[in-house]
Amino acid sequence: MVRIGLDVGATKTVGLLCTESGRVLHRVRQKSAVKDPDKLYADIRNLIQKLTGESPERPAAACIGIAAFVDHATGHIHYAPNLQVENFPLGERLQRDLGMPIHIDNDVNCGVLGEARFGAARGVQHVVGLFIGTGIGAGIVTHGHLLRGARGIAAEAGHTLFIPGGRMCGCGRRGCFEAYAGGRFIRESVVRACRAHPKSRLCAEEAKNLTGVWRAMSDGDPVARAIWDKAILALRVLVTNLVTLFDPEMVLLGGTIIHELPQVADAVREFLVAQRLRGILHTIPLTQAVLGGDAVALGAACLPDQP
Repeated sequence: MVRIGLDVGATKTVGLLCTESGRVLHRVRQKSAVKDPDKLYADIRNLIQKLTGESPERPAAACIGIAAFVDHATGHIHYAPNLQVENFPLGERLQRDLGMPIHIDNDVNCGVLGEARFGAARGVQHVVGLFIGTGIGAGIVTHGHLLRGARGIAAEAGHTLFIPGGRMCGCGRRGCFEAYAGGRFIRESVVRACRAHPKSRLCAEEAKNLTGVWRAMSDGDPVARAIWDKAILALRVLVTNLVTLFDPEMVLLGGTIIHELPQVADAVREFLVAQRLRGILHTIPLTQAVLGGDAVALGAACLPDQP
């Protein structure tokens, strides 16, 4: 059986035509539309149609992981902070226009599901996954199934509170973890820091992300060190909180930042080992995702198998 899996992120959309066993038959990548729900919808619809045309048989379903607060039962987008789309009936419109089963869930839910089915967490029943890219998202797998909550937003860990009254986050609240360690906010921090400290080593870095911050910090730059320390503290606290709340067999770290900069995972692991909750927390393995850019789309293709 062939399915279509899409990963609709804040900067790019990846589309896969794949089998139930996770074998990729065809792959397409394109830029994501931002701030324009109709353009975003048209791009998603057209991509599904394109992948359908590449299939040797009619796909059984089109399945989408999207960077949004989404009702998985209906495919309704409540809010997508980094896509800047709100209250949009994505699932309903796709079902009407394409006449095929549509399954939609949060992108990190799908990424963790993909890793649990085909990747680093294969066979693990209880997984806490944290993906760090433009934003910060989490996915929780318990007894082999996604934990979604009443409205489908149970695992929005990046939008839980780190510092009350702190930095403004894209979700409209202040002090979220994402506002201190998400890629969009790291870039904003670097730009602000370079305005205030134009002689900082950080300003010479072309990459205005955590990788650039790491390189400048490694050269002894104190401005970069301050940004790094705040971001790493946020990630350390967030992972420790998630582990304490959900008691997983494994913590899975993924996303662009983790793949580009293994020092982030090392810093989180070091902190987790030091946090001894009656001798338990430090025994939980922290593992890096292995499916790379296909994780979300492959996990999305597994959505029909989830309750």
